Amino acid sequence: MIDMKPAELEELIQRVTDRLIETLQLDQQSVEFIGKNDSYPAWFRNRISADFRCQFNSKQDGDNAILLCLSELTAPELLAVANLVTINKRTERIVDYLCKGKPVWIAEDENNFLKFKQLQRYGVRKAILTGLAKVQSYGVTFVKDEAVLDQVLRQVNKPLPVTKKYVTLQTVVTRHKAHLPLIHANEIPTDLAKEWIHENGDDKS
Repeated sequence: MIDMKPAELEELIQRVTDRLIETLQLDQQSVEFIGKNDSYPAWFRNRISADFRCQFNSKQDGDNAILLCLSELTAPELLAVANLVTINKRTERIVDYLCKGKPVWIAEDENNFLKFKQLQRYGVRKAILTGLAKVQSYGVTFVKDEAVLDQVLRQVNKPLPVTKKYVTLQTVVTRHKAHLPLIHANEIPTDLAKEWIHENGDDKS
């Protein structure tokens, strides 16, 4: 058995504690990516990987990741997320992050949804515009270029105190009946409320 002096023992404990904290902080500062590595623009992928640990197609629950990234979002997926409805694993992941109050970044220009607007009926175009506004109010950001990425990275690297409020099932149902957004950016649904949202979404009465 090694005979250590109290000062040496304290130093060893401190080193182990510091290493554990560094490991925990690394886990907390991870970013989850959905899709293939090469589906993202190099400037997007490289900038984020320089500051955070990247997880591609993680099978974990994402509790330790600070944000979720996707290279694109289809129109059906946009409209589903706008109503907090899941239609595939990608939208399920997005809604899960948003319900936890975590940001979601899409590496594309939001105007891509309207690039064929001359071929879109007015009702379709209106639904897409409404969907874009709703998902952005939930915490989705469309990162179209490096300037936008710089801006959102500063927000992530400079955490501000945000007051989160839990939303009950009763509140969610009341908002649903009034055709209001079910969850706001500073709110977290309770387990019952989250389950109800997954089952009912925002487009059912």
